[in-house]
Amino acid sequence: MMTQDELERDRYESRLKMQRDISAALADARREGAAQAVARGRAQELSRYIRSCQRWLRLAETPESQLRVMQVEELERLAQQLENEMNAKLGKS
Repeated sequence: MMTQDELERDRYESRLKMQRDISAALADARREGAAQAVARGRAQELSRYIRSCQRWLRLAETPESQLRVMQVEELERLAQQLENEMNAKLGKS
């Protein structure tokens, strides 16, 4: 049988563990939220760049709604492709 001091110590340790678990979960959520915000910002930046390139090349602009659902990697590839086309028209390699 546990003594009163042992019970109190066990409760204290359980509360402490719960507080640490909650703090760790919140910190993880904050980091994930920050990473998602950075990715959203990058995606918006790439979307604007893509549409500018398309206007410069006199191409039909991809609808914003379509760009919004693309992954950052896809947007980067499209931006690079358009940039290559612009460079080709300007005679750059």
